[in-house]
Amino acid sequence: MGDAVSNRQNQVITLARLGDSEAETTGSDFSERWRRFLACLNMYQFSENFRFWAASESDTTAPEIPLEAVEAVSDDWLPVMEDVLPSLQPYVMELSAAALPLPAALPKVEYFNEQIDDDAFAELAWADCSPPVALLAGDQADFASAWQEQGWKVVTPDDLQAKGVAHLIDLIAKGISGA
Repeated sequence: MGDAVSNRQNQVITLARLGDSEAETTGSDFSERWRRFLACLNMYQFSENFRFWAASESDTTAPEIPLEAVEAVSDDWLPVMEDVLPSLQPYVMELSAAALPLPAALPKVEYFNEQIDDDAFAELAWADCSPPVALLAGDQADFASAWQEQGWKVVTPDDLQAKGVAHLIDLIAKGISGA
């Protein structure tokens, strides 16, 4: 569920099946089941790991079901995973898998920016990037403009939801290479 909510559709596998035997298709409730099935298909159609088939197809051809092993968080990233907000943990898994450098301020994940305010901190920050990158969560998002005035690229959980974690990975990768 966390993958679906976190816009990590590549981690979600959706399988849909609608029975199409003679008894099922001639039943009085088939039209309503078909309408609901189509509504569900419409919701999942853009997920890259979405598969659907009719029951009679599986008698002759087994559907291809994409099952892949989930990568564990690397040992270097475990302290980050343990200390970051639970809502950001799915993103940390992606950052670890992308083999990016660890954020600044370890062993703690919070990066305080004393040039902004005593209370201003990023949940995760890559201060060595050019420009530096900060992930602001919760009430810290209110300080986004102050971070940006200091030359930081700011990402919030809303940005991750809308653009996906690839957006953050791209910012960090470009910041490392100086592009």
